[in-house]
Amino acid sequence: MSKYLNAKKTKCITFQFNKTTTNRSLSKEFPPPVFSIDGNNIESVTSWPHLGHLLDAELSDDDDIEARRKKFVGQYNNFEYQFSMVDVSVKNALFKTYCSSHYGAELWNLSNNNIERYCTAWRKAIRKLWKMPRDCSCLNVSAVSNSLPLFDELCRRVMNFISLCLNCDSEFVRSITSYGIASGMFSPIGQNSLICATRYRMRVSQISASKSSTRKHKELCFKEIDCQLLDRANVLREILLVKDGTLTLSNHEFNMTDVDEMIQSLAD
Repeated sequence: MSKYLNAKKTKCITFQFNKTTTNRSLSKEFPPPVFSIDGNNIESVTSWPHLGHLLDAELSDDDDIEARRKKFVGQYNNFEYQFSMVDVSVKNALFKTYCSSHYGAELWNLSNNNIERYCTAWRKAIRKLWKMPRDCSCLNVSAVSNSLPLFDELCRRVMNFISLCLNCDSEFVRSITSYGIASGMFSPIGQNSLICATRYRMRVSQISASKSSTRKHKELCFKEIDCQLLDRANVLREILLVKDGTLTLSNHEFNMTDVDEMIQSLAD
């Protein structure tokens, strides 16, 4: 076995499900076991990347979410530099290709407060891309860019992940997923199921019914939003395209000051 394993390239991580003060003090009193390969000790770590996902000894997603947020900000800055001269409608389509992988988000606990920081960074990027006012409402940010709000996109991915696990060919995977859902708030996958079911006013059992496409999920998210608000966002998109130079106003009496005032009024 030793010829297939290298102690220098191997790490040992001890997961602690219960984060109580008692268990933390016990973990200090009883350090993690030491393993070795050919007499070389394997280093013990509290976190380590695996297949692009940052594993944490306390089963926390904090560091992984923060790493993803920073990577997204870097991706967007590079994207903005590379496509700064492209018109906004094309840039919006390219943004979805270059800056919307969100790899590994299916494993996050949706109740983690750090997800909102990630969503805030995403909304700032969309506002900058479309040159919207900084105080533009969250609804306008997603509606103008014709995108799902980032949190809803994460929910969609989580729901599809749960559905795939429940319909997997492996009986072991199906059993573990079903047990997690049945455990409710005591299991990360159970928590995510309840959060999604509550958010979209559906039963937990409906999550496994079918894969949710972006289009279907968008209809689910916007079905209870006032149509006037969506119409307002559509008008805002057209005015922003005028400012970008992609569209022109038929009434030549309007100038760019008027356009800016209309944008500010519609963005509130």
